[in-house]
Amino acid sequence: MIVASKKSGITDIQGLVDAGSDGNTLWGIGGAWTHWDFLKMEFEKATSTKYKRLVFDGGATAVNNVASGDCAVATPFVSEALAQVDAGNIIPIAVTSSERNPMAPDVPTLAESGIPELEGFESVMWRAFVAPAGTPDEVTKVLADAIGKVCENEEFLKKAEEAGITIEYKGLDEFKAYYEENHENVKAMIESADFEK
Repeated sequence: MIVASKKSGITDIQGLVDAGSDGNTLWGIGGAWTHWDFLKMEFEKATSTKYKRLVFDGGATAVNNVASGDCAVATPFVSEALAQVDAGNIIPIAVTSSERNPMAPDVPTLAESGIPELEGFESVMWRAFVAPAGTPDEVTKVLADAIGKVCENEEFLKKAEEAGITIEYKGLDEFKAYYEENHENVKAMIESADFEK
């Protein structure tokens, strides 16, 4: 979720884009070289904007700095932001998934903004199960099938949703293609990164 401080004057996605025109707006991220760095970079590339990167030790710390007005914008997990959003201390701007988050159904996606450069925009953190190199195919298939069954379990899905986790299972081949594309994209972002010292 992208959130903004009340002091920033940013109240919507267009305001976020406008704030990135001069490169002075502080964008807080919960850890260096995490997904949040790459989300910021993807957003900057899509919108031809620039923000000052401010690294915190986690999303909750970034949210608290937005609530105090010491940082203009941050990108915590939805679950990290909700208490401050519900208290009215910060402004929810958008979620970066392709669909609205069930924990914050009134917060639009970036793609819903109507801004042409953000049409189809999606940037999500993902997790995966992996096995050691050389694991026989028949073993990885058994593991993948078992994990797929867990990802269909209603009790598991309910607990995941309560924790703010969206489950989107990908099988072996689908995940391999997804991973390789993601790896190349992240590698290109790292190689072209120009962070302030």
